[in-house]
Formats: sequence, C-alpha cells, structure tokens
Amino acid sequence: HGASIKGNGAIREALDGTADALEYVEQQAIEGLNLGLRKDQIAASIDWPDRFAKNPLLDPQYNRPADIARMVMKRWTGWWDDIPSHFAPLAFEVEAREAVALAGGVGALDRRARNLLPEQPMLAARLADWAYYGAPENAAAKRLFIDVYMARIGNPDTPLQEGVTYLAAAAQARAELERLTGGTKA
Repeated sequence: HGASIKGNGAIREALDGTADALEYVEQQAIEGLNLGLRKDQIAASIDWPDRFAKNPLLDPQYNRPADIARMVMKRWTGWWDDIPSHFAPLAFEVEAREAVALAGGVGALDRRARNLLPEQPMLAARLADWAYYGAPENAAAKRLFIDVYMARIGNPDTPLQEGVTYLAAAAQARAELERLTGGTKA
C-alpha cells in the first residue's frame, strides 16, 4: 500500500519489521488472555513502542494495533467478548430502545453525544448508535448518527478501513433521512 520496496536487504528489513510488530501485538494479546483480562481491556491496553510508531511501513492507516489484537484474540478464543450478557445477546435495537428511554429520549442522547464528540468520539458514537437504532423513525437520531460518523471520518487518526465503514453507515442513514423527511431539512 505504498511505494515498492527494492533490493533484498530492504525487502527483508520491511518484512522482518512487520513480522516483529505483529508478533509483538500477538504476544501482548495472548498474555492478556492468560491473565484473565477481558478482550476489550486487552485491546485498550496494547502498547505500541516508538520503534513501531516511528516506522512509516507500520503506519496504522488500515488497522490499529488494538484492531490486530482483537483479530488475534478472536482467532484463539472465538467470538465471545467475555461480557456475560453478550453470550446470548438480544437484538441491538432492543438495547438501543431501552437506552433511548433511560436517557429521556433522543434529544438527551443527542446533546450528550455532541458534547462528548470532541474528546470521547468512541463514546459519542455509541450514544449515536443507540439513538439511530433505538428510534429508527426519528430524524434527529439519523442526523446525530450522520454527524458523529462524519466527524469520526474527519479524525486524522481514523484508519482507512474504519473510515470507509463509517462513510457507508452515514450514507445509508442520509438516504433513510431523505426518505423519512421527503428530502426536506425537517
């Protein structure tokens, strides 16, 4: 995904550096599993030393070290994330409707998500998800969802694959909003 690398030495160095980084993440993930940590805790605690962070070939433009750790953990332990209620989960829409009700409506989620967005975009996105899936016929919920995910795309630290996922979700929400409002700015 960059300029071609020429010469046996340079190619070997690039491949060895990438393998070293992947093995480093794998080791941290497996150590965390062996310590009995939850997968989300492990992914959030992945250390990425300067020797990797400063290597231009390891720029996390496609996936972050935490994403790679999640893939490693899924390989060794399967789909379950160690949260008991997720073993036999209910439909996300049911959880989202309850979250909307507990928050006091879409307006409360909207205000809180927008306040969180600059400093805690991941949490803002979760609140936007609840609004969007919990109130599927609510135009404000769709606008919040679009705004939050477009802001996430605009973050320079958002890897390409993640940004494409956000863009697709926002585009779908925008089409739904246009159908819901008849193309007006309601």
